[in-house]
Amino acid sequence: EPRDQDSMDLVRSILLDYWGVESRDDLIAVLHHLIVNGHTRDYMDALSVIARSGSASDLHAEDMDEEDIAISDARFAFTRTYAGKYGPEMLRGWDLGRAANVTRWGYFVGFLSEDEAWGVLDQIADGCLEFFESWTSFAQSYIFGSMYWKCPYGPEACYENAAGLMISIEHLLTEGEWKDTPWVSGRA
Repeated sequence: EPRDQDSMDLVRSILLDYWGVESRDDLIAVLHHLIVNGHTRDYMDALSVIARSGSASDLHAEDMDEEDIAISDARFAFTRTYAGKYGPEMLRGWDLGRAANVTRWGYFVGFLSEDEAWGVLDQIADGCLEFFESWTSFAQSYIFGSMYWKCPYGPEACYENAAGLMISIEHLLTEGEWKDTPWVSGRA
């Protein structure tokens, strides 16, 4: 990809505006969070509260503002809806997929060297191989995680987002990179 100033500025603004990343240290902290915890951890925490018959307010922290509380409550309701159907592994694709994008952007703006970026991507790939058996199962998890993320903004926003992802995934599976890159069941 070309690294002209406009592209660099755009990627830096994405990293800052959506991820709070201004430096290499910020990037590494975000990558660690996505690979180790991410929304998967939030879903697990909500499942734990549900299991002990708790309420959404059990997940509120003192530093949360009204918007944070509304988002937390909506995600708790989402978790309650799917608690008996899907476990936290259904969000791993979302977290790991986002980690791959953040890695790419971090390399693009110079926060990671090429070797470092490949090292992180290898770690992400290992996580994907641990949790998923195909591009399709990864995609299902990615969509479910995106629905969890988007649910606070209402059903229409959630479904529009999922529909857009399904179109992109169908392309990847039928004519894109995933069609041409078979899923591997293990690492050499």
